[in-house]
Amino acid sequence: MKTVQLTAFERLMIIDVLGGVKGDLNTIRRAIKVAENIDLTEVQRKTIELEYTPAGVKWNPKKAKKMDKCKFDLEDADFSFIKSKLNTKDDWPADKRIMEMLDKINSLK
Repeated sequence: MKTVQLTAFERLMIIDVLGGVKGDLNTIRRAIKVAENIDLTEVQRKTIELEYTPAGVKWNPKKAKKMDKCKFDLEDADFSFIKSKLNTKDDWPADKRIMEMLDKINSLK
């Protein structure tokens, strides 16, 4: 079991990656299960003014700072699954926050 502290941005990026996972039924089930484990609650979505638009997701970063200390307990296998999917994604935009997220995830053993 791993305890992982994720920012709202990191949670949304991981959920986005897991939402794009392709594979067999077991892989899809695992992606959904892990995404649901770290997803934002309805209250958290309202707090950060999260909106899904045709252009993507937008939220209020100032309000999201309040949620940047959220901790999650992840099974080792689920953590490995997240790490694998993040590290094999090959179309990340050039964004410092993404590099910081990947460095954080990869530094956890």
